[in-house]
Amino acid sequence: MAAMIPRGNITGADFDDTTLTVTYQVNNSDVANAWLWLYDTNDTYIGWTNSAVSWDAGQTVDNNIIPGTFNIDGTDTTMVIEVTDFNDQSATLDFADVAKVILLLTDGSQYTGDFAFDYRSISPLTDAL
Repeated sequence: MAAMIPRGNITGADFDDTTLTVTYQVNNSDVANAWLWLYDTNDTYIGWTNSAVSWDAGQTVDNNIIPGTFNIDGTDTTMVIEVTDFNDQSATLDFADVAKVILLLTDGSQYTGDFAFDYRSISPLTDAL
């Protein structure tokens, strides 16, 4: 079983109404996946992004939300999110309303083929303006 998952350190977040770019760092070999929860300026939950790694194959997902390397060694990982990477849970808000993000990191490599994990960390709410 994996140890507790540390919070990712968001080092940059920017949203230009069409693309959300979030850079973060984590130094823990148990981290197996990442995604974002999205919020508006009033801290109202809007929805979430696709995961960084496919749960089925242990590979970066086809939409390439991480265009480079999924780093777990303390170096930068950059997520680039577009509207097609966004799962809307709000009846009145959408991707254009994104103002803040939370980074979720999980273990889970031990469950290849299943959407499962033992531990999850949740970063502080961070501005993405």
